[in-house]
Amino acid sequence: MIQDNKSREQNTAEAILKMYVNFINHFGIDKDSIFISPVTVLDVSKRYWKDVDTMKSIHNIQHPNCYKVAGYTTYWISKLKPITIVTTKLYSNELNDLLIRINEYFSFYVSAGSICSYYTAIGSSINFNPSHSFVKNLIYTLRYRVTTGENLSLIYQSLETTNTP
Repeated sequence: MIQDNKSREQNTAEAILKMYVNFINHFGIDKDSIFISPVTVLDVSKRYWKDVDTMKSIHNIQHPNCYKVAGYTTYWISKLKPITIVTTKLYSNELNDLLIRINEYFSFYVSAGSICSYYTAIGSSINFNPSHSFVKNLIYTLRYRVTTGENLSLIYQSLETTNTP
């Protein structure tokens, strides 16, 4: 079991690091201007899996649903803040808001990606497409308010309900 835990934590950390590369490319962020700590990403993964194991034992479930995965992932990335800005040159352009809240945006990017991947894997016609206003309010909440993985899971789940065709 120890080896299984280590590999799932490592696999999750590696997946997050791959999403980081996609994230900086998607937003056109200079890779030399920010840094992601692999050690902190591994800590995110360990804490996420600890929460999953606790949830599974308390609620007697086999696998968490995609909203719980997204909620707890969002929570731990935004809480532990693995991305650091290493230069101030980007603060003078249009990426200012994104860079100030980069960990919060990244946490949403990773979680939205996992929800969309789930929908694709099951062949669902559900469209996960939150409004700009929703994303802006969520980022603000992640940055300045207290929340939990469970609260974030419920928020993500409520989007499915409102976006179901």
